[in-house]
Amino acid sequence: MALVQATTLVCRFSSTPERALACRTFIKEWLDNLYSCYPHTRLHAKKTIVHIAFHIYEFLLLFGPVLSWWCFPVERLIGVLQKFNSNSHVGGEHEATVVKTWMRSANLRRWLNRKDCPELLRQFHRLYSMYVASADPRKEDPDPKPVRSTERAHFDHKGLHFSRASTHLGNSLVSFLDSNGDTVFGSIEQIQQNEAKEVKFVIRPQAPLPPGVKDPFRRFIHFPARLYSSKMADSISVIEPSRVIGHYARFIWKDRAVVLDLSRG
Repeated sequence: MALVQATTLVCRFSSTPERALACRTFIKEWLDNLYSCYPHTRLHAKKTIVHIAFHIYEFLLLFGPVLSWWCFPVERLIGVLQKFNSNSHVGGEHEATVVKTWMRSANLRRWLNRKDCPELLRQFHRLYSMYVASADPRKEDPDPKPVRSTERAHFDHKGLHFSRASTHLGNSLVSFLDSNGDTVFGSIEQIQQNEAKEVKFVIRPQAPLPPGVKDPFRRFIHFPARLYSSKMADSISVIEPSRVIGHYARFIWKDRAVVLDLSRG
């Protein structure tokens, strides 16, 4: 759990000196207890990667969150480029084709944003957008119940996609701030929209644990999991989308529910 908490901290979207120090402390705790937890590791050769892991602390202070300087985006781009068909043409021709293709798509987007864009391009863009929208799986509502004019099945807000529970349970699980500023986990039962196009979520919170039941995750303050009852509360909350923090994952085990906060602020 020390290593898991360290990994959770470095994968956050923001970094502070306190988080950087906690990350280094967790790595040291993991290393100090490595041989007692896993005695067979005594036989393994020493790796420099363990030493390098301690320097993540300095990198967090110098460069900020890891996701702003790790290599995954570059490696993903390399993977995309490797899949391009080059017909065994090397020596610059392949690279020139990639650059020309990118420039043509950029010029097309530039024309579409101009006021004097030719009508032919506008019509083509309209038809293409209709095709992409019809192919979007999120537009397909598997719920057979009719949607009232004041109720929506989906709603997008600040890059997040939300659904009512009867449409898609996973997209309905959200964390939000209540009137006291406390974080609450619940499921969206309805997405209401009035005539002014204002949207509100009707959320049923996750029921708390029964009295006297301990939460084994509470001791791990940097691991975003908590234990709740598998049942939902009797009350509901009606909130604006701006009060939603993000989504969460839920694992039901008997009469308990493990709630994992997916927000990475």
